[in-house]
Amino acid sequence: MQCNVHQLPAAEEPYLNERFCPEDMETEDSDSTESDSLAVRAYQLSLQGLSQREIAKALEISQSSVYRALKKAELS
Repeated sequence: MQCNVHQLPAAEEPYLNERFCPEDMETEDSDSTESDSLAVRAYQLSLQGLSQREIAKALEISQSSVYRALKKAELS
């Protein structure tokens, strides 16, 4: 069975190895840092007495994201 997907020779591959990543692409580390930052901001707003709905509106994220961020902040 043949595959019709175009395949580049190894020398022409855009990413020479798995560790290389263009600067504009997000990595797992940046995602976790952003998530940690979001958790901290959500937790700070909750300490000020804001509801999850108000936090979601202030941070422009969904309420479920606020819930997860608050849980993450409590665990750390």
